[in-house]
Amino acid sequence: MRRVLKKALLVLGLLQLTSMAIAANATFTPLSFARERSGPRYTVPVSRGQIVYQQSVYRSVGNNFILRLTLPAGSKFTGLGVPPTLAYANNAGGSVVISPLVTAAAGLDYVEWLVVVTSGFTEQGFGPPQFWIDLPGSTLDFGEVLEEGGAITATISVRNASTGISFEPNVSLLFAFGAWAVWANGTVTPTTAQIYLGTDRKTFLPTPPDSDLFDKGAALPPLVIGRTLYDAGEGPVWLTVFSPEGLVFDLSSEDAFELTFSSDLSGISRIHLSGWTLELSDADRAAGEVTFSIPGDLIRAWAPSPGAPNLVFEVGGNAPLRARILTISTSV
Repeated sequence: MRRVLKKALLVLGLLQLTSMAIAANATFTPLSFARERSGPRYTVPVSRGQIVYQQSVYRSVGNNFILRLTLPAGSKFTGLGVPPTLAYANNAGGSVVISPLVTAAAGLDYVEWLVVVTSGFTEQGFGPPQFWIDLPGSTLDFGEVLEEGGAITATISVRNASTGISFEPNVSLLFAFGAWAVWANGTVTPTTAQIYLGTDRKTFLPTPPDSDLFDKGAALPPLVIGRTLYDAGEGPVWLTVFSPEGLVFDLSSEDAFELTFSSDLSGISRIHLSGWTLELSDADRAAGEVTFSIPGDLIRAWAPSPGAPNLVFEVGGNAPLRARILTISTSV
């Protein structure tokens, strides 16, 4: 009698562990869209956009269900691009027939499919049944959420086709978020130039690598273009940043990388950066602020360099140099 009872308890414990280990879930690498580009329409890249949804139950033949993918409030489908599709991964035996119930029409915030189970799923496959929700090429309206740095969370729900009763908890996933596509991987390397008193304060003290006319100690951090770091809790990984059109983000000649120098600019005649030169006018020096604008396509060619681009300040003229702190801000 003890042996039978002990065996029953072991079986019960095993069933409890199995039940706890299996839960409906979704796997998806979120899409990052460039904050530098305005929406509201965003197209899912053709190389991305597949959600893998796994149920926790094995439904038998005739236990048909409806699967819904819902966007958050304020987001909606546009009816443009490639319509979302649903497919069974054939990982748990059985067979299904899938047909769309609600398509991605303009203005709707959800899509639905009817899944008819024509042959029951079995435990002889690889886990409970998986379904692929494919959205590559679909165009969605996210308003201003992404360009403001926000995120879009999608929700998957399933319910019995006959009764309308849910048989799985809803599963939510991060679908997209806004990220800066151009950013500095580090901070500016500062410099301190000493004024040479022996020249009536009109030149620098020539301490290598500086000379009497050039201060070469400052450097910008390397730029990162079209990638962002994302951490889902398992350590940061690099993700590609896309434009609203679903293309890998890149800078063009229509873009500009701007450095704005502000403070006392007296005595500074030119600012040099990796082969580009900004000539300061008397008006620039009087204003105490000047912007160095470099075309985006030239910055694109410079960005992959692992080194930090040097900033060189050149002095000239008859005005004595005064002590000052020069600040730099950047924008794209």
